[in-house]
Amino acid sequence: AKESYPHVHPPDRSIHPEPAGPGETKPISEFTNEIHHGDACEVLKTIPTASLHAWISSPPYYSIRDYDVDGQIGQEKSVEKYIESLLTVINQLMRVTREDGLGALVVDDAYQGGAVEGIPHKLHEEITNQGYEIVHHAPWTKPNGKPDAATNRYSHRHEHILIIAHDGGDHYFHKQASTDPTDVFEYAVGTTDTDHDAVYPIELPKEL
Repeated sequence: AKESYPHVHPPDRSIHPEPAGPGETKPISEFTNEIHHGDACEVLKTIPTASLHAWISSPPYYSIRDYDVDGQIGQEKSVEKYIESLLTVINQLMRVTREDGLGALVVDDAYQGGAVEGIPHKLHEEITNQGYEIVHHAPWTKPNGKPDAATNRYSHRHEHILIIAHDGGDHYFHKQASTDPTDVFEYAVGTTDTDHDAVYPIELPKEL
């Protein structure tokens, strides 16, 4: 049964991401055209501060897929803890991003008990609380999205793209290089021989 607030003490919904700091960094040349596999925060700690122009990330979505990895993102006990995990990584990503650089985060929402959680919008607010700017919050629509069995709401066919900049930074954006300068991205979900039904389309990061 749903608890009756405020007569019952509400759960702790505070969000406290870990601050970003470098570890034992390596020359940025060691990361050029190389794939590094490992814990995102631990790998990011080895990248020098303010060394990247841009980054793109599509982290695991909340309570969707269990990758059977200890400490994985997406299997937290609450939406707040999930957002906290994302912010910890985002703080490290923005540490390694130059003042004129940008980051693009692709994130989806989640339904709990038939109600939408509002994760992209909560994350948007918390990113600004960390001292960054959201310069773009746009939908990625999927014409070939997977079937949605829900009968009490519209079928889900979009995700969210948040483009992040340093606060007050004069970020670089080459709008003329875009194939479509409008703020709606429409790309079909990709295909693969692996057991994954929502493959990231390579066209999306190329556009971003």
